[in-house]
Amino acid sequence: MSTPVPSIFDRMRTKTGRSPASFIAISAVVLILIPLIIVWLEGYWDEVFSQSSWRAIFLHPAIIVYILIMERVFKRMEVDVLRGLHKVVRLSDERFDQLVNETAISIARNELPALLVGAVIGLLFSSPWELFQDFSWLVLYLTLISCLMYALLGWVVYSSIVGARLPSELYRHKLDIDIFDLKPFEPIGRQSLAVSLAFMGGIAISLLFSDVSEGLFTIQFWLIYLVLIVVAVLVFFMNMIPTHRVLSAAKDEEMETVTQNLIGAYRELMNQEASGADKEVSAVELNAWKISQEIVGDAKTWPYNIETLRNLLFTVLIPGTAALVKLLIQIYF
Repeated sequence: MSTPVPSIFDRMRTKTGRSPASFIAISAVVLILIPLIIVWLEGYWDEVFSQSSWRAIFLHPAIIVYILIMERVFKRMEVDVLRGLHKVVRLSDERFDQLVNETAISIARNELPALLVGAVIGLLFSSPWELFQDFSWLVLYLTLISCLMYALLGWVVYSSIVGARLPSELYRHKLDIDIFDLKPFEPIGRQSLAVSLAFMGGIAISLLFSDVSEGLFTIQFWLIYLVLIVVAVLVFFMNMIPTHRVLSAAKDEEMETVTQNLIGAYRELMNQEASGADKEVSAVELNAWKISQEIVGDAKTWPYNIETLRNLLFTVLIPGTAALVKLLIQIYF
């Protein structure tokens, strides 16, 4: 079975000849050292580290490294998703691999535009015109690192939106689905949870690097937090909608067959009732189809379980927990 087509990060690592772990480690060290060197050379050391300015300086590197780490996590999970789907898609190994590669290459073509859009947004948010008023290498660094962070965020948003495209393409082909066995689809549920977790984790990091001592007690903060919870839940379910539709269609087809047999058994029982024939066999058959109808009706059409929902609940609590921890740190330390 084929592996996912390399992302733009994989291609960068290939050019540098570094392993994923070493690439992330080197990126983290470089992103931390550059602002430290700039602050030291420009003489801002005491001013930056005696106040809370250092948090704003290191926020962008923290988010960037976090994105690089999560990208590797999602890449491994994507392999599990493909392995599960390969069990239900009625295609040869060669055709399955070809379809995966064609779809993934099509998705990868828009990675660069997504990065550019994010970089432009970051440029607007970083107020680059300040460079012309009073040039500073630190301001230049903050402008560039903001563009890089928002570029990666643009890629994350794009990847999240098109993440369901590959399963949707595979679902267009004939499938062998057992509605009572959702194991082939469970990796999609775990992947959806991971996307929500990554989203909320990034928000938690931003909270840890910001001042929440005043905002925590405002209505605005909790309204924003409520919106973020809704977004996390939507991300969780939206990523599974194509799979839900396929499972629902398979369940409806199964239910239609059971219902038709149930009606047929009922008609036969009524005919025997009218003719005075023995009804025992038909009654047993009718009862069997009735039980089958209840069993099919209880079949799940979402690829997750109770444990996954518990983890989702934990996920949406992460930013609030991070804010409380940050507040306690600010008060006591």
